[in-house]
Amino acid sequence: MLTVEIDTNEYNQHMALIGDLVGIEALEFRQAISTYVDKNADQVLVDLEQMKSIDLTGFNALVMLKKEAEDHDCKFCIQANNNPTFQEYLHLSKLDLNCLKSNR
Repeated sequence: MLTVEIDTNEYNQHMALIGDLVGIEALEFRQAISTYVDKNADQVLVDLEQMKSIDLTGFNALVMLKKEAEDHDCKFCIQANNNPTFQEYLHLSKLDLNCLKSNR
């Protein structure tokens, strides 16, 4: 099950993804991405610290989220945990080149 918690202040949006970003839930998240990104934010921080699992569909949803943020001139950042699968996906995709924050 996936839960999305969003907190937006004047310039920054914090989006915590909690649970599993896999399968049907990942597809539903991807379809709703445009409703999640605050078009007025300067930065979107996606917090994956409480993610349990992610599959390729979920990862593709993160790539689409990054694109949506950048289409609105928002800086996109990911805060990731030490899960080796997350780290490998981020490294291979180069999503971690933006401003990856990690608890290493």
